[in-house]
Amino acid sequence: MNNIPLSNRPKLTQQDLDIGYVMRYFVQNVSTKAITEIDTTQFAKFQTNPWYETLQLEWYIMGLANDKQAKDGKLLYGTRHKNTVTTVFYNERMPGLIRKLRNPLEYFNGIYNVERTVQAPQPVQNSYTILVEEPVEPVATAITVSPESLTFNYVIGGATPTSQSVSVTADGTLSGLFITSGSSWVSASLSSSIAPTTVQIVPITTGLYSGSYNSTVVVNTTQPNVTSTQIAVTLNVTNDPEVLFIYEPGMSLSSAQFTRNTSASFNELVP
Repeated sequence: MNNIPLSNRPKLTQQDLDIGYVMRYFVQNVSTKAITEIDTTQFAKFQTNPWYETLQLEWYIMGLANDKQAKDGKLLYGTRHKNTVTTVFYNERMPGLIRKLRNPLEYFNGIYNVERTVQAPQPVQNSYTILVEEPVEPVATAITVSPESLTFNYVIGGATPTSQSVSVTADGTLSGLFITSGSSWVSASLSSSIAPTTVQIVPITTGLYSGSYNSTVVVNTTQPNVTSTQIAVTLNVTNDPEVLFIYEPGMSLSSAQFTRNTSASFNELVP
C-alpha cells in the first residue's frame, strides 16, 4: 500500500440519494496537518497508520437547501445548516477541515417539497443535477453589529428607558452565537443563535446615582475562527431638576426624602 493518501472524492450512488446523505472520509498528516479526502478502502488502511488522523462524517445531499419556517411555526433545518454544524463540530477534532469543506451545499442534489408530508427524491439516471437555490455563502470569519454603540438617558425617579435593538450579521454562515454583558446594569438578550439576528439591550437603573456609565456587550460565537465584536453602551443618569433632596442633621441616608419642588419655600434645606 502507498503510504501517501490518494485524493478520492465521493461518487454519488442511488443509495446515497435514497438515504439523503453520503459518507465522506478524510485523513490528516499529524506533522504537516495537510488534509486529504479519500475513499473507504484507503480509510480502513490509514486508520492503523500512526502518522495520520482519520475521520468519517455524514454529508447531507437531499432535502431543503436552506432553513424554512414550517406552517406550525417549527423551524426546519436545511442542508446548508446541517452540513455547516457538522463541519464546525468535526473541525475541533481535525483542525483545518472547516477550510476544506467551505461549501455546505457541495453535492446537494434535490429539494423536498415542504408542503407535502413525504416527498421522495426524483430518480437519477446516468447523471446527477445539482440544484442550488441561491449563491453559496462561505463560512463566516467576522461578526458585524449595527449600530456599534447605544446611548440611554435616565432621570432619577422617572420612567426606565426602553430597550434598543442592534442587528447582528456576518460575512458568511454563522451559528452558535452568544452574548456577554460587561456590567450588571446592562441587560442584553439575543433573539437567535444563528445570524442574521438582533440583540435587545436595556439598562437596569435601580440603585444608580447621577453620572455617566459606560460598558460593553460582547457578541461572540462557539464557531471557530470567527472574530467577536462589541457594542458600546452609555447610560447618562441625572437628577430631576424639580425634585429637592431634603436632609435633616442626624438623618441616615436611607431616611432621606425626595420632595417635588413646587414653590419657592422648598428652595432651602430643612434646618
